[in-house]
Order: sequence, then structure tokens, then C-alpha cells
Amino acid sequence: MSIVYLLGAGASANALPLAADIPSRLNVFLDFLIILRSFNEDVLRRQFLQNTIESQDSYNKLWSALPFGSPSSSEADDFISDLEKLIRLLVQKKSKTIDTFAKELWLRGEFGRSLFPYQRLKAIFRSYMIFEESLSGSEIITNLGNKASSFRPETSKLFKDEKFKNKDRIDQRYINFLLDIADGNLSKIQILSWNYDEQIKEAAKSISMHTGNTPIATLLQREIKINGSIAQQEIGFSWENNVVDAFQQCNFTDTKHIIIIGYSLPFSNRKIDQFIFKKIASSSKEPNIVVTIQTLEDDFKIQRQALESIIESIQNHPFPPEKGNRFRFNFQSAKSNSFFIPYDY
Repeated sequence: MSIVYLLGAGASANALPLAADIPSRLNVFLDFLIILRSFNEDVLRRQFLQNTIESQDSYNKLWSALPFGSPSSSEADDFISDLEKLIRLLVQKKSKTIDTFAKELWLRGEFGRSLFPYQRLKAIFRSYMIFEESLSGSEIITNLGNKASSFRPETSKLFKDEKFKNKDRIDQRYINFLLDIADGNLSKIQILSWNYDEQIKEAAKSISMHTGNTPIATLLQREIKINGSIAQQEIGFSWENNVVDAFQQCNFTDTKHIIIIGYSLPFSNRKIDQFIFKKIASSSKEPNIVVTIQTLEDDFKIQRQALESIIESIQNHPFPPEKGNRFRFNFQSAKSNSFFIPYDY
């Protein structure tokens, strides 16, 4: 018996904003960059950043992702100008997510790149995500909020948003999850993630389980990042990546459980989700596959319908089909301090 975890943005929601909140949160990132630019020298910027961020590792990662420290004094100005333009475009186009806008640029080719440079969007998005993962809500409010109000008073209210005031740097659920599974057979767990973040690796670092030949370290090495990761020098999107190759290393032969956490199965990801479920269904020798959706109760019905549509498409008959159907569904509340672990693990 093995378990596949399929993670979406909701799995990191206690530390990072959901996709729909990113356009407004980009303004907080913009204020942060304007504050840093106001210092005349990099040594002062570094000092401010070190006083702002508690984690030395987070400080190092964030500084390396920022447009400062370059011999060219215009690099930061250009980056900030492009970020301002990106924010305006997202507002004008009313794009649901930055991913949606990125895909539009990709599909429109040269015309899209004339609207906004595709590679520049990826660079800005990566820096922004590292910013969000480097600071807790209290660090952002305490160290940036008051300073930001003197530069752009119109955005100062964003620093007081109750939704993010108490956000953690690391979503505690990842830490609890790793501690819960640590004594089990981790070779039976496969993590598939749509997220760009490094939350699960940051969680492992916080409990010193991320290095060596430990089972946890091995599990993290086998994690499949469908969209790529901010740990890479260039962030990627699923439509750029060869997903088939990424799944060659996965062994789904004994898969009995699929746990979906914080993932809404959007239509834009449908082809890849179909591939994932078809791959598991064709590989697993288990007579039944139990799909547990850990989400808010109000969202369960919609997500189940999306999942049924995917399963219909890979089984070539309506859902629920005749008694030969292998998939069973369960609901688990997202209002939990950990991720669901099957009782037979």
C-alpha cells in the first residue's frame, strides 16, 4: 500500500497567499523594494534586511533574489518599474492569477512578449515568492508597514490585512506532517506538488530532517514539482515542462490512497491532472483507490465534481459507472493542524 499526496496552494495557505491574493500582495513587495532602494548603499540595505528577517538562511536566499548589489545602478530601478507595470496589467486585465497572465503571454508568442516580457515576469514572480516565504506576517507589518506608509500611503492598508497579519514563515502543518510520518515507511509516500514554494523543505530544515540519507531527506528528493520551484534559478510553469519525463521515476504500483490537499483541480490544469490520475489508475494493482479531498466543507462538492469529470475522461464512461469503478471519495476538513494520513499507513 502506498500513498500519493497531490498538493495545491491551499496546502501552504498559513504561510503564503493563495493565487487570487497575489496581485494585491505584489504591492507589498513593491513597497518593500522601494524601502530598500531608499537606502544609498547596499551595506545599509543588507543591514536593514538582516534586522527585518529572523532567519539567516531566509536573509541569504532573499538578498540573492533581489535586484540590488549589481554594478549597474539602474537594475533596481528597472526591476521596480517593471513590477509596477505588471501590477497595472494584472489590475487592468482582471486576471484571476499571475499564472493565467503568464500563460496568456506564452500562448501569444511575440505579441505577448511585447505586452510584457515573459522571462521578466518569471524573474519578478520568483523574487516575489521568495520574499513571501522569507518573512512572517509580523515581520512584514512591524518592520515594513510603518516605513511603507511614508512612501506610498495608498497601499499602507495592505500591511494591516487581517488575512496575512498572523501568517507564519513556515506553515506549521508541514512540520506536523513530517513529524507524524517520520516513523513510518516513507518509501510508500510520493508527493506531487503544483506549488512553487519550498515550504516542505523549509519545514524539514526547521526540525533538522533535511540532510543526509534520512528517510525524510530521501522523500523530499523524490518530490515532483509540476510547476518547478523557486529554488531553481529560473522558475518554470507546467506548460513549459515535460511532465511525462518527471513522472518516470514514480512507482504507483501499490497506490491505494490519493490525498488532495488545498488543490481545486482547475480546468486550466485538466490535461496534466488527467495524466496523473490515468498514470496512477493504470499502474496501481490495488482493487480500489481511495481519494481523500482535504478542503473546506463548502468547497468539497465542487472539487469532487471536478475530480469525477477527470475520472470519467480516463475511464471512458460516466461517473459513477457500473460496479467496476475503483475510485472512492472521502472528505477531510482543512481546518486541521496537519495533513490527513490514512489510518492504514
